[in-house]
Amino acid sequence: MAERNGGVNPFYGTLDLRLSKKIKLFKGYIEPSVELFNVANALNKKWGVDHSIGNTSIYTIKGFDAATNTYKYSVNTNAGVSSLGGNPYQFQLGVRVGF
Repeated sequence: MAERNGGVNPFYGTLDLRLSKKIKLFKGYIEPSVELFNVANALNKKWGVDHSIGNTSIYTIKGFDAATNTYKYSVNTNAGVSSLGGNPYQFQLGVRVGF
């Protein structure tokens, strides 16, 4: 028996970080930046990912035995196992120039 609402996927979120510094020049500025997407996943591979179970069939019917009046089936052993999804951490470098 499955518990009520047992198939609901848990909440997950991502955290992004951006660091930049504006450096004034004689007639403008230059602003280097570093961005890190999904910071939690950079710290721990199990954070910041989706633990999605999705739509999985529990068993497959293989045939019918007329003598015993029963179905023959095979059980999917991977049913209920969550697969990790989502985006892994990424970083990006950037430069903004102002005149």
